[in-house]
Amino acid sequence: MIVVRGGTGKKPVSSERLAEYFENHVKFEGYLYLGYPLIGAIDGGYQIDALLISREHGAVVFNLIEGAYDEKIQLAEIQDESYTKFESKLKLHKDLTDKRKLSVELNVPVFAPAWKGHSDSDSDYPVLLTYEDLKKFLGSITRGSSDKYEKLVSVIQSITKIRHRNKREYVKNELSRGGGGKLKELEDSIANLDRHQSTAVIETVEGVQRIRGLAGSGKTIVLALKVAYLHAKNPSRKVLSQ
Repeated sequence: MIVVRGGTGKKPVSSERLAEYFENHVKFEGYLYLGYPLIGAIDGGYQIDALLISREHGAVVFNLIEGAYDEKIQLAEIQDESYTKFESKLKLHKDLTDKRKLSVELNVPVFAPAWKGHSDSDSDYPVLLTYEDLKKFLGSITRGSSDKYEKLVSVIQSITKIRHRNKREYVKNELSRGGGGKLKELEDSIANLDRHQSTAVIETVEGVQRIRGLAGSGKTIVLALKVAYLHAKNPSRKVLSQ
């Protein structure tokens, strides 16, 4: 499981509790994004609190609650808004739809680790308080979207797509030079580099973050994308460069 910290904003404790669970208590393949993606909307950017993507569970949008229980919080409204905004983003991609319906599993639970004894949630609007709740919830949505997993990851990471790479499906001999085997091996390494570049764009750290690399490795593009991402999250702030 790869955890990408795109910024915890005003929900640092619940974000880290969620990250700790997926870093230490699960073994399946996937990504957990914190404070990402940022979805464009008519009234400005809509930031997802946390997003899980995996073969087993499809996409899970977590709505994080930072403080103690507050009866004024409209859970159904929060979950419905997250579902609608995220579904509309995915439906823009034909490969993720079947006729008019989304073809990947999508769930929108609330994770509220500071709440105690809350018991009035239902299957349509689940509220998770503990790691045991997380385990049971994930176990209940194992229908998965395995055949759509790569496309789903690609869509979520589209904000940081640096280069388009044609697949060499014709390669039959991995050791071949003339048949493209060596080129495919090299391109696989480049694709792995792209993943680290994407993470560098999304992740937000306290203090100084240094981007280092050889000439032509994509440092300038990473910095430009990071500036665009930070501006989208904080449009009122000024971005300075030297």
